[in-house]
Amino acid sequence: MRLLRCPRRAIARLGLIAVFCLAPLSACASSYEAYLGEMVPWPMMTTGIRGRALEVQTIPSESVVLPENLPDVTYGYLELGSGMDSGVTCVFWEQDEGAPLILVDANNDNDLSNDNWLSYDERTDLNEYNWLFDVIVQFDSNGIVSRVPYHLLLQATFSYELDEFEWRYGGYCHRRGLLSIEGTDYLIAVTSLLTTGGYEDPSTLVVAVDIDRDGQLDTLPFSHELFGPGEPLDLPTGQYKIVWTNTVGTRLEVERVGEPSDRPIIERGVLAPEFLVRSTSGDLLGPTDNEGRTTLLLFAGSSIGNIGECASCSEPATFSMPTRAYDILDLIKQWGDQVRLLVITDLPLPSELEEPAAPLYVVYAPDVVDLYRRHTGLVIVAPNGEIVELDRGWYQLVNGRPVWDVYYLQDWEIDAIVRRIIAERV
Repeated sequence: MRLLRCPRRAIARLGLIAVFCLAPLSACASSYEAYLGEMVPWPMMTTGIRGRALEVQTIPSESVVLPENLPDVTYGYLELGSGMDSGVTCVFWEQDEGAPLILVDANNDNDLSNDNWLSYDERTDLNEYNWLFDVIVQFDSNGIVSRVPYHLLLQATFSYELDEFEWRYGGYCHRRGLLSIEGTDYLIAVTSLLTTGGYEDPSTLVVAVDIDRDGQLDTLPFSHELFGPGEPLDLPTGQYKIVWTNTVGTRLEVERVGEPSDRPIIERGVLAPEFLVRSTSGDLLGPTDNEGRTTLLLFAGSSIGNIGECASCSEPATFSMPTRAYDILDLIKQWGDQVRLLVITDLPLPSELEEPAAPLYVVYAPDVVDLYRRHTGLVIVAPNGEIVELDRGWYQLVNGRPVWDVYYLQDWEIDAIVRRIIAERV
């Protein structure tokens, strides 16, 4: 698994520690405040965190005390926090043999003589290494200085072009607490996409809310309990927008901005959310079909803003037919008019797009992409409207930490599923 430089996804982990806090209502009836607990090392599973390039220098960027008899090293400055001390110095020892070692001013006292050399925690490729560690970050807000712990990922990847290691870093934690709205308490978790350690910009926050109140937060890809940066929190009592957070992320305030939309759950065994849109060929289409056909919904849109995708990927200018669509089309031709494939996108369609023929349809429908919370992936819908199977997120514990991924249905699995649906209708 890769973090920070992954071209298709950004890896993230789910903290296993929940901090429960009381969240009193604010004075305004439509405004509510939550208190969040200490930093939990590992962000929520589908948080795309941008890796920040770290410049390597021959001298430190700030005045620090260094250990005696220091070998031939280089220096980096992790820009974290705000105020007079808005960064943390680290030292890189790229040995002639073996992986690099690092020395980090973890307690941020500008004295590295009391810190220890660290070897890597994860080796993710032949020449790629990850370090995971805590640092103290200082924030100065309105004259009040706060020092808070922050969990970081530092990554070294060897560049053959430069003949040296390239370094990146990013935040690797989240906060948890309770949000109380109209007498109902919701467990929430909040991760900032900023690499400064700060939470001051609500538009950079990814939030998970225990909407079904089962005591667990579902932060896997495509979850109905996960909300992206700037997205209103859609709760049973209404839609709420984060209007303020303090810099260190221990408090946030939400305001009611609309009625609840009954955000659908997209899972096996539930009815697919209905929609009706016109394809490029002029056909009016939805997930269920009056002619009794099985419908395959293949989402092929932008990854920008899609939680779980790489935060540093660039957005394609226009739609292009995914290779997977042609593979599925070859597969379903054997069933004649019993199966159809809808390719759904929120990307502009190019004027030179070749007009597809049934059973393949292309649909430009940003609203459907938002409804299904998918910019990529496949959903198989039976003629009665039930979701039979879909590409799903999953996770496993690796060294005690949850690591997520998305499982994409293989052709032979799609074949078996559709055969079963057709057989059950005979």
